[in-house]
Amino acid sequence: MAAPKDENELQHVLFTAIYSGKPFAVRYPRGFGAGVPLDAELQQVAVGRGEVLRSGGDVTLFAYGSMVPPALEAAEALAGHGIDCGVINARFAKPVDTDLVEAALELAPRLVTLEEHLAAGGIGSAVLEALEARGGDTSAVRVHAIPDVFIEHAPQAQQRAKFRLDAAGIVEHVLGLYPDLSPATAPLRGRRELEKETVTW
Repeated sequence: MAAPKDENELQHVLFTAIYSGKPFAVRYPRGFGAGVPLDAELQQVAVGRGEVLRSGGDVTLFAYGSMVPPALEAAEALAGHGIDCGVINARFAKPVDTDLVEAALELAPRLVTLEEHLAAGGIGSAVLEALEARGGDTSAVRVHAIPDVFIEHAPQAQQRAKFRLDAAGIVEHVLGLYPDLSPATAPLRGRRELEKETVTW
């Protein structure tokens, strides 16, 4: 079960799925892609392996699928608060890359999973279960996802902002989880007002 970070990785994951010879699910959000360039040649990705996009010694954002771009943006914003934030593209929820999770926890003592999915039964749960199965310390992991509530239909950007799954919300969440990482006087970057989502065809 995979969720690519952008449309370029999507084509490689689909290529991998077709030639895997196994049941393979690919999860991607509605709406437009990130607008990244597409590779001309398709390549298979390592099944069950994520990738480190940014290293950090204070906290690591373990982002799944569409959460990778806002995680990278949030990491830049957190750097402005003096926080050394790493970002991992989880890529696979099953099998989850437990080796990469453990390596991230050796580098930074705090790890926050990010997903555009219910917290119950998502990649955050998979990370916690995998660590527990190996006898690891799950207390260092926090799950940031959608709560188990009724969600009204709305533009994608508004829904992400509502559940603090945009870059500004991730920054707020991390600062709320770990107030010791940033001085109390550090200004919290304001959230953008999201009134409309305009689509031009």
